[in-house]
Amino acid sequence: MSNIEKFQKLVLKDITLQDQLKTATDFDSFARLAVKIGKQVGYDFTVADIKTVSSNNKSVKISRFSALNSPSSWMLQISSN
Repeated sequence: MSNIEKFQKLVLKDITLQDQLKTATDFDSFARLAVKIGKQVGYDFTVADIKTVSSNNKSVKISRFSALNSPSSWMLQISSN
């Protein structure tokens, strides 16, 4: 299981982390914030990793709206790869 997947599982269980991720103003800031929070809780991954996982997921389009308004939705999309 990758660090992104582990972080995703943590975020899905932790409303505080979800609320922190909702403060992002666009997808790039969301990705940077996810990396920062991930490192704080022991998961090392990069913005490039997030973008790669996002772009590799052909079945689900990740929009700015979904990333900003529902981090758990974005994290679910990551895990559906």
